[in-house]
Amino acid sequence: MYKIKTHSLLLVAAMTFLSACNDNKKSTQDTPITATKVEPIQQAHIYETDIPYDEAKDGVEMAITDLGLIISGTMHISDMLNRTGKDIGIEKPIFKNAEGIEFCSAIHSHKMSQSHPSNIAMCPFTIVIYEKNDVPNKTFLSFRDVKLMGDGTTVETEIFDLLEGVVKEVID
Repeated sequence: MYKIKTHSLLLVAAMTFLSACNDNKKSTQDTPITATKVEPIQQAHIYETDIPYDEAKDGVEMAITDLGLIISGTMHISDMLNRTGKDIGIEKPIFKNAEGIEFCSAIHSHKMSQSHPSNIAMCPFTIVIYEKNDVPNKTFLSFRDVKLMGDGTTVETEIFDLLEGVVKEVID
């Protein structure tokens, strides 16, 4: 009987302590979740060339793999936009062709994560190759301007050089 009373008293004391610490705040279930954007939307670097689309795409893939990097995926952007456009009231497609080539560089991923863990959101790196319906005989290559949190200016430059190097390998 004595043990039950002792445990009950400890439980009541713990609940009293915890409720005092709560300071009558609402539970997290009652509080709406909010988020604040802490970095600007990334801008893109865009390159225009007369190289045919398929040749430019093959060139990007070859330049990436020649660096010993692995292509992790291909986004079929124009296929998705053309397939879904009519369903949402868009009749005129923007792109004749558009694909994004995703790849990773372990060394750059490590460096930018060490600068600030949230920089991992910049992975994978992506180079987009596209043709616009209203600009015949031109192919565009584009990639995001990587702006990192923390002390990442050195690795920002390295990543820019990597991405631009891939593009220039194709267009030069």
